[in-house]
Amino acid sequence: MRAARAAVKCPIGIHCHKRFGSCGRQHAGGVEAGASQVQGTINGFGERCGNANLVSIIANLQLKLGYNCVPPAKLKTMREVSTLVYELANITPFARQPYVGRSAFAHKGGLHVSGIQRNTSTYEHIDPALLGNDRRVVPLRAVGPRQHRVQGQGVRSRTRYLERKYRRVARRAQAARGARLHL
Repeated sequence: MRAARAAVKCPIGIHCHKRFGSCGRQHAGGVEAGASQVQGTINGFGERCGNANLVSIIANLQLKLGYNCVPPAKLKTMREVSTLVYELANITPFARQPYVGRSAFAHKGGLHVSGIQRNTSTYEHIDPALLGNDRRVVPLRAVGPRQHRVQGQGVRSRTRYLERKYRRVARRAQAARGARLHL
């Protein structure tokens, strides 16, 4: 890239495919070396293994490397744009897609929930709202309802629902054993 920049006076762009799963880093390296145009597609749709995913590339360049790619208001629509493109392509959104996937900021009880209650940066590299995503807590089946009690910090909690279900299961177990349980 540096040699190309030195050889020509016009703007240089970069176009990579994700054959090796590393095109996001390749694009960032290209921009750092002087590329002023990045080619890709929303969600990385394309032939063979796909094209560079502009959702991740924009997020990485802007939030991690400090480049100004899009206005913050547009950045907040990234999840919405990603979902729309999936819908138009009649493809189920990839839940584990970085930054905008439904599971990108999901936490399954235990240490994760405890950590985000105290300091969200312990388990989240960015604020999910910056890209229009949100944080969510996924209940674990093997623990009691108090494990899932999350208050404040914008975390959607199903505490009441889980407590009702927990009590119902406990009552059934109590009835089956003929024992008395205090809830």
